[in-house]
Amino acid sequence: IASSLESLQKQVQTRTASRWRSAPAFSWRADISGRFPRWFLKSKWGEAELALQGQRGAGNTNLALHVFEGLGFEPRSYLPQLITVWWPARMQRIHLPNMACPIFVSGDHNAQGVESLRQLLTSYRYKRLHLLVAVGIKKDLDSIMERFAGFPRVNLWLTTASFQSRTEQEFGPWLERANGYFRRPMEALQEIAMVAQEQDLCVITGSLYLAGDILRYLHESAEKNMSQKAHEPTDAATIGHSAN
Repeated sequence: IASSLESLQKQVQTRTASRWRSAPAFSWRADISGRFPRWFLKSKWGEAELALQGQRGAGNTNLALHVFEGLGFEPRSYLPQLITVWWPARMQRIHLPNMACPIFVSGDHNAQGVESLRQLLTSYRYKRLHLLVAVGIKKDLDSIMERFAGFPRVNLWLTTASFQSRTEQEFGPWLERANGYFRRPMEALQEIAMVAQEQDLCVITGSLYLAGDILRYLHESAEKNMSQKAHEPTDAATIGHSAN
């Protein structure tokens, strides 16, 4: 594979008259002394704490710093800002009422992404892992689900995203291996909330569309709550109305 990639690289370089630069070597580590891991990248520009998680987060950050330097900037002075990077649906923590355990959204939608998530979760502490999973109709169902099923101490919950996602029948025999199927993702999360304990972990994954559905629901719920509060009478208005 390496020789094929090298040959392809040379072809593209020749055809596009471009110059390619490989990202420098890096290392990463996880501090697992707290409730949640903290991630650190050690690069040629120095060490910094990261917001992006795991080896994949460190690799992406190292490549971004390399490109940043190539554009004429000095990455070293920006290292303290790496902890503020925000990548939606990339092990993004969210909050839901009545959910006792921490809950994350991570749009890992192919075998490579699932393997990356599995490696990342080895740095997390949990009693049981609740995975709410949707799988796209064009994805290799068995390859993805076998990997999810191999996670330590896992409970599988199945659902369907709003676009290009498998229906209940299309999960086939995986329906019997899961804790349950729910057509609406929020119904599944309500069910998980009924059994999840404080030391458990819940991850919504398998589909970027599912991740988008959850984040959109949270955004719309927040806007609705703000609108309702804006239309509530203030104390002064209530007193004035009572006086009349």
